[in-house]
Amino acid sequence: MPEGFYWIYAIIDDGTNQAVDYSPGYIEIKHPQISSDFTYYSKSTEEDDGDGDEIIESGESFDMEIRIRNESYDNSYNLVSSTLTTTNPNVTITDNDSYYGDFSTREARWGDNDFDIQIAIGFVGDVDFDLNLEFRDADGYEYYQVLDIPDIHISGNVSPAFEVIGIQIVDDGSKCNNDGILNSGETSIEYKLQIRNKGAGKAIDVYCEAQPFPSEFKTEISSATYPDIPSGSAAWTDPDDHFILHEIPADFAGIINAQVNVFWADRQFNQLIPFNIEVQPAPWLNYYPKTSDFGIKALGNAAIVPVTLTNYGSSDIIISQIEDLSANSNNWITGATFPITISPGTSTIIGINIQRDNPENVNETFRIHSNIHNGITQDIVISGSFYNPLPQGYKKLWESGAAGTDDCNWIEPADLDGDGLIDLVMYDRNEIYFWEQKSINSFEFEYKYTYIVPGLMPSFMLYKRVIVMVIIKLILF
Repeated sequence: MPEGFYWIYAIIDDGTNQAVDYSPGYIEIKHPQISSDFTYYSKSTEEDDGDGDEIIESGESFDMEIRIRNESYDNSYNLVSSTLTTTNPNVTITDNDSYYGDFSTREARWGDNDFDIQIAIGFVGDVDFDLNLEFRDADGYEYYQVLDIPDIHISGNVSPAFEVIGIQIVDDGSKCNNDGILNSGETSIEYKLQIRNKGAGKAIDVYCEAQPFPSEFKTEISSATYPDIPSGSAAWTDPDDHFILHEIPADFAGIINAQVNVFWADRQFNQLIPFNIEVQPAPWLNYYPKTSDFGIKALGNAAIVPVTLTNYGSSDIIISQIEDLSANSNNWITGATFPITISPGTSTIIGINIQRDNPENVNETFRIHSNIHNGITQDIVISGSFYNPLPQGYKKLWESGAAGTDDCNWIEPADLDGDGLIDLVMYDRNEIYFWEQKSINSFEFEYKYTYIVPGLMPSFMLYKRVIVMVIIKLILF
């Protein structure tokens, strides 16, 4: 209907009579007017279903918000609503309306809803959008305006792509030397990877999994998180995060060929990339025995304890000294000239000699000084006894109350029957106990019999006819 003033009247027909009422009067018909007060101010786009690189690509969908501004210094507007349109056949706007509400003068606002847009697979190019506004002024008059939205470029398929460009080692485990370098035999190692995004798109929500190492490294999947990485930028793992390498075999040196799986866009996409870790050689020493008891030696005789030293690492061991901590001149090393060099995978045998001229229980420590990787010293502890083998040197050490002899008195040991074996005689009241050495120079004695002296008060202990073993030890003079 054209604009203008129109007379309004009513015809009333009740089926019998018809009447005309002209009382309503005039109405004005006024079309919405074109306005130029609003301008495009800014826009924001975000991938809705894509690869997470924040680049709008062929076949993806995205959300768009548009900010507009009332440029008028005089007029405020109410009930501003909008519809987004495009003439591009490769673009479908699946949610095309947004409500802006009321604008005061010179005010800029976002709509309360974003627009949802789907791009056809295979389309690359620019897309032109129009934002169609409808609104009213303070007097209720209606207006409309069409805003041209700057073109949105639709790219071909671009994506982040990654490479490892740095490794940081934290080797502070019990078998490490904390020098930031991986060495053979180290354990419980933390490391960080610096990765660079060399692709065309930004990577968001980046998360990485270092893949399992070969079985001898005893290391399964290890994960770490990263910040977002724009195209062309690099990043380390988050400050409180790291990967784990559990164990490097002691005999391994060289390059570990490893892989890390890089995920982004909430793990929708990933790329498996290689990286290398270099392991430097290191010496590691094993030795046997670590402790030894040579038993009992006669005075003047030397106890010789052979010790096998083995290099199970990947570089030469240099033993500069085996130190006798007691500095006793009657202790000495045979079979070696210092420094001793032991190649990887080989062993050498030395002899530790101990001799005494007086009865003594010995407990000696010999300390190995070497270039072992973690810098610790290693000790060999040797114990034993030197004794006087004459009969008067034997005394008893009862390990139990065998034959009721706990409170017995001694008669000095001697070879009573001339068979070359030492006999021990003990008595308690009217009971006399006889024991005999099991073999020459042995400290094991065998119970033989008990003699009861007639006419004396009997013992309160029970009489036992059993054959038991006791150990007689030297009481040092």
